Amino acid sequence: MTDLVTDQEQWSRPSTSMIWPRAGNFRFRDDAANPVKLVPVDPNQSDVKRAVHQYHAPLYGITAKRFAVHDDHIVADPPVKDGKISTVDEEAEFSGAFQEVIRLGGAPELFSTCRQPNETTGAYFWAYDGANLIGTPPRFYNRILRTLAWKNKRDGPTDENTNAEFARLFALANVAMADAGTLCWREKYHHDFLRPISAVREDANQSMVDPFWRALGAPSTNTDQISFTPPFPSYPSGHATFGAAFCQIVRLFYRRIGVTNFEEDGPDNISFEIVSDELDGVSRDLRQTYDPTQLITNQPGTARTRVKRRFESLWEAIFENAISRVWLGVHWRFDAFASNDVLVSSTGEPTSKTENEPCEARHYKKASDIKYMTSGSRTDQPGSFPIGGVPLGLEIANDIFRNNLQPTPKELQPSPYGGLVHLTSQKTAEKHRIGL
Repeated sequence: MTDLVTDQEQWSRPSTSMIWPRAGNFRFRDDAANPVKLVPVDPNQSDVKRAVHQYHAPLYGITAKRFAVHDDHIVADPPVKDGKISTVDEEAEFSGAFQEVIRLGGAPELFSTCRQPNETTGAYFWAYDGANLIGTPPRFYNRILRTLAWKNKRDGPTDENTNAEFARLFALANVAMADAGTLCWREKYHHDFLRPISAVREDANQSMVDPFWRALGAPSTNTDQISFTPPFPSYPSGHATFGAAFCQIVRLFYRRIGVTNFEEDGPDNISFEIVSDELDGVSRDLRQTYDPTQLITNQPGTARTRVKRRFESLWEAIFENAISRVWLGVHWRFDAFASNDVLVSSTGEPTSKTENEPCEARHYKKASDIKYMTSGSRTDQPGSFPIGGVPLGLEIANDIFRNNLQPTPKELQPSPYGGLVHLTSQKTAEKHRIGL
């Protein structure tokens, strides 16, 4: 006999295959394709190693002090909450992101992968996943900032006004990234959302589930190690949050001093071009263990081609930095932004003659046409909140800039036991409820 259920009952059913690995506060699971890392037992004796399961900074977001935010900043729930999909819209959001990451983020040898060379280049360009000799995204963003600061200086290089502007600009940018990291990590471990490598292999509710799927992965640059998925929860994206906070506060600085003019939530004309350390003609994929006693240029491996990329605006850089994580296969689209904000509407005429082919990915708006406006709800408090790391980073930058880099008030700092004081959550919920 057929089991008849209402639409709402159907969408409220738990996704039986998206089972979280454990109960309690920390449910994030290992990278299915690369679950452990071998690290030296003694840093001074690298020949003796042990296997380590990495879960990066689970308590950082609820214990680290804020620098200059004057409000709490949180994101809406992801489309799957505790293994459950509650609405048709959430199912569409997750299914669309699921199919997209398979097509755009898969390993190059898989038949299901449809990523274009320019997208692979962009994926590596922004990576900086703690790579050997390269580091993490804030290092790259500071390189971009040096380029922009020199290009847009209004006085001579040794003028006191130039020095003062440089100091202010670098302080704003790095404080914004510091607070972005703290608040993003708090949200990551609050939501504990699976990375694509786990869900694509295991979620039997999805038609494209593939137990053998592999992502392009975050590159283990300047080593002989395989690519990996970062060892912390997916939602929201750290790259998207860091990058949006950095770019937005730089945009606001140059608008205030009159270098350019634009809407706070729209495109600018602050252009730049730069070579990434990931693609500089020197960094490489080694064929043997990295030797710290030798220059990297003297170590055999496949050197990465030197690539200079140009961006017509910081608004464009915000988008590519965020979407690059989908191209690597380590993030979902909604980790960065809501689909409604970035995808070309599916109604009307196709935007290209290949749009309906099975391997074609969804079409994105031009970065200059994007505004990050869509919001969503949370199960733990009322209100409407931003979706993904990009709008989270934008909010953090706007807050810091609006309050002129003043330190975070004492009452908004984490309690000794982790977490913000209750008043802050009430204040944030009320702000979003009334639409501020």
